[in-house]
Amino acid sequence: MRGHLMKGGAAWRAGLLSAAASFAAVSTALEIPPLRDIPRDKVHEVRVLYLEDPRLPSLGQEQLLRLEARLEALVPEFLGFKVRFKDLGRRDLRAFFDAHAEVFAEHRGEIEAMDLDPGKPADRRAIRSAIRKDFGPRDLALIREYFPGRELKDKRTAARAAYRVFLERLRAIRAIPALDGKPLSDPARRELTLYPYWTFLQFGTDAADLLLTNTVVAGADDGMPIYVIARGGISTGITNNNLSSPLQGNSLVGLLPFLSDAPFFLKERGPIPEEERLEVIATFTLHELGHLLGRYVEYYDHPGCVHVAPKGLRYLEWHREVRRSGRCAREHKKLRRY
Repeated sequence: MRGHLMKGGAAWRAGLLSAAASFAAVSTALEIPPLRDIPRDKVHEVRVLYLEDPRLPSLGQEQLLRLEARLEALVPEFLGFKVRFKDLGRRDLRAFFDAHAEVFAEHRGEIEAMDLDPGKPADRRAIRSAIRKDFGPRDLALIREYFPGRELKDKRTAARAAYRVFLERLRAIRAIPALDGKPLSDPARRELTLYPYWTFLQFGTDAADLLLTNTVVAGADDGMPIYVIARGGISTGITNNNLSSPLQGNSLVGLLPFLSDAPFFLKERGPIPEEERLEVIATFTLHELGHLLGRYVEYYDHPGCVHVAPKGLRYLEWHREVRRSGRCAREHKKLRRY
């Protein structure tokens, strides 16, 4: 999950204020109602929409239905909620973004303020600042866990090393060849992989409660947490406020890091056995549904807990540890807003 309403600077809070005013006729961010507890004694419908980029590896419809069936069994086991997934089929990713063009146009200023372009000197300074800001309250020991094999004597050297790693990995991600041989990051449609566009899309859409897409959300912004920094800008999952959803939120999982065996992913993630691929995706989706259904905050110190995001791209090892550990018995704090 990435922080949205309750995290970030004044510009981001103003952005959500504007989005809230547009979609729900409220005048301040504080008028976004606090998250209600989701009752555990009822079956909750979760509408699932698959957004497909034909240039990238994808799940077939039979695989998608199997994934939803697995989640219907796993959610009660790991999260304690009863759910029924309503499959809404699939839509073309570009067409879906085009259908929300008014959302992006209305909030162009906020989106551009959030999006940091490593090609611009001022934005490179802002990226360094974002990394220092995130590292500030963290223990150096935790930072070292996300950047293993590097000499990190103090937080200053850690931030410098993380900045270099971040840029190297982001460049590599954007250069991953699509099925048509062109780079993943299409200059003509760069918004399709950028966090600011996705987060406003999530807040504004009424199309679904859970969005699955075969692309990846990868870029730089001023609110990146350590696990996104370490992945080179990849936000594998995002959960955001959504005023039109009965669940008051919208979750997104970008599937390319699980589906692609491009050299970058094989190097940073390792191979995922084909027979485990859907299960790994299901486990990560559980993590995001923990935010959506349980309202749980992001954790860093619960070994084997599904509410702790994977370190780097080591999804397979994380998935296996979560499944071995079972449902986490520790107490988990709840968010009032995403």
